[in-house]
Amino acid sequence: MTDYREDNDVIPVTLRSYQSDREDLTMLENITIFSQISSASVPLKQVADIILAWEPGLIERRDAIKTIKVQAQLDNTVTAAEAVSQLRPLLDQYAANWPNGYFFEIGGDAEEAYEANASIINARA
Repeated sequence: MTDYREDNDVIPVTLRSYQSDREDLTMLENITIFSQISSASVPLKQVADIILAWEPGLIERRDAIKTIKVQAQLDNTVTAAEAVSQLRPLLDQYAANWPNGYFFEIGGDAEEAYEANASIINARA
């Protein structure tokens, strides 16, 4: 629906109905919405045609390259650098068998730390 910003973090806000309501399309048709024209609540089916249509998911890109993003929330027992040092050998092992043109990059806190350190090194040079 929107994004919520807290300091430098952008948190996507998603609206979902109850599981039982999502399983039956007629439940969506009967959801009441406020009509500005009549100033009353009316069933959604009175103001919209409800049609089930499957669409491909959003294709994310990073530097114009189609991307699959995998995220993890670390607990307080490990830093981003420690997690990357544990994951990188496994990722390298799997990536060795990927077709040409497929690769991985490390992002998030580890990427930001690398970029910050590179800026410091470049500033000293």
